Amino acid sequence: MIDENTQDGITDFRCGIVSVVGRPNVGKSTLVNALVEKDLSITSGHAGTTRRQIRAIDNGENYQIIYVDTPGIHKPRGGLSERMNESAYDALSGVDIVIGVFDASADIGKGDTFIAEKIKAHRNVFLVLNKCDVEKSFERVAMRAQQISELVPDARHVFITSAFTHKNVHLIRRAIIEQLEVGPALFDRDAEHDMSDDFLVAELYREALLRLVRDELPQGIAVIAREDRDSTKDDKRFFDLKVIVITKSHKPIVIGKGGSMLETAGSVARSRAEALLGYHIVMRTRVEVDEKWQSRTENLDTYLL
Repeated sequence: MIDENTQDGITDFRCGIVSVVGRPNVGKSTLVNALVEKDLSITSGHAGTTRRQIRAIDNGENYQIIYVDTPGIHKPRGGLSERMNESAYDALSGVDIVIGVFDASADIGKGDTFIAEKIKAHRNVFLVLNKCDVEKSFERVAMRAQQISELVPDARHVFITSAFTHKNVHLIRRAIIEQLEVGPALFDRDAEHDMSDDFLVAELYREALLRLVRDELPQGIAVIAREDRDSTKDDKRFFDLKVIVITKSHKPIVIGKGGSMLETAGSVARSRAEALLGYHIVMRTRVEVDEKWQSRTENLDTYLL
């Protein structure tokens, strides 16, 4: 008989699922990347960068932690916004720990209060005041930490951290490991995430574009990648990428003069994809206009999977 408390010969192996939730642009994806020490979830300075749940996996010697990075919870403005909120709310059930991330550099507002109401009933809540490197006043950070603690009085821990500089991230990881329950790993012990290679390539390219284009474009951009397996060779993989924008005026912005924007984004995304996938990557990109991609259910299913 196999002992369910043993994994790979290790007695009392521990495993758990940790959801990371909060308002847009509070640093959830940056925190997840810091916790697993890999750049798996894409980040940018724009709200709404994360559009679906991303599972990043931390495999320790005697534990496995599955972090669920979620879209920022916000007031919905259409089909895409509603789907993103649904994805975040879904991540609050059936998990072992909920990490509520709040912005230490901004006053606690109605959105934070809403998040606190959503998470406070969970049996295992950690509160993280992120971006403490941005807020130079320790007194203001401490005040906001106290306010959040009062909104979620039964939280197990309150951390003041900077995911960007990794300040105190190790303390969060240590506290998570202490809360894990004994049980077998849920993913292969060498797994790093739950994304398909197609989705990973598309997200890396979208992240590169978000860092290049002007502020009004991010929510209007979608990227789909499909591997051309007929062209793929032993050490080289080919991906066809389709970048979707919502207006004709956005198309030349995304392309750039002489294709410069696409070329720059492709170079950045290709370098990261090669590091993560271990192959030489070739990306072939085209840009299309679809004014209603954010409102068609079938489109959202395609773009978010």
